[in-house]
Amino acid sequence: MAPLRLLATLSLCLASASAFSNQPFVSSTARKASSLQAGISTYLNDGNYNSLIMGDKAVLVDACAKWCGPCKLIEPFLVQAAGKYADELEVVKLDVEAKDNGGVKVEFLMEGVMPEALPSLILFRGGKHIATHTGALTLDELDEFIMSNLLQPEAAKKEEREPELVGGGRGFVSFASRDDYAL
Repeated sequence: MAPLRLLATLSLCLASASAFSNQPFVSSTARKASSLQAGISTYLNDGNYNSLIMGDKAVLVDACAKWCGPCKLIEPFLVQAAGKYADELEVVKLDVEAKDNGGVKVEFLMEGVMPEALPSLILFRGGKHIATHTGALTLDELDEFIMSNLLQPEAAKKEEREPELVGGGRGFVSFASRDDYAL
């Protein structure tokens, strides 16, 4: 009974202290939630696609939905990564159900990076797709994903392939890669 009495007394003291202060009492859980919501405030849409994706800074796109549980689970890790890699990387969200990003979805389809499952993390640098990760991950796995794909110089360079000549080089048609014929 003594622990219960102590808890009740402590709660009464906290309530009294917040009643006489200018700032309301806010639990640590509420503070964490509000800081997470403030962490990633940029949403990718048709209006800012070119300035973000084609910009000089690398961009990590978090394709998510409001109803997606795993998307909510990785949110704190993305906020931490946004702070940790702020000089090299901008973290943005793509609400897959929003109506103002149809052009973004078309661009992603054309690039072959349209998310098929949530959450999906899509990494771009200079308008070029670098890497994609689908599914929930831990903070360590997110760091590894960013480090191996963004900060390693050899991973950042796209491998250049020689043009493939059709017909053994006798014709005039050449393709830079095997899938360019679909264009």
